[in-house]
Amino acid sequence: MGDLPEQLKGYTQHLKSFERMAVEAFMKKDKQMAYIALTINPLAHSEKQAKIIFDELFQAHKKYLEYFK
Repeated sequence: MGDLPEQLKGYTQHLKSFERMAVEAFMKKDKQMAYIALTINPLAHSEKQAKIIFDELFQAHKKYLEYFK
């Protein structure tokens, strides 16, 4: 398959960090870690925006997220 072009490597690694932390938050049932994961997502342009997105998504899907502490 080969290496990613240089201009995509950093973005891809950044996104992968978010994904790994989100999975770890799920496995540990840690709501705070899930929120922090979203703050490092490159698509969330600020911590304020990440908080709004997280709160809205958590509220909308809370019946499926009861296992989070």
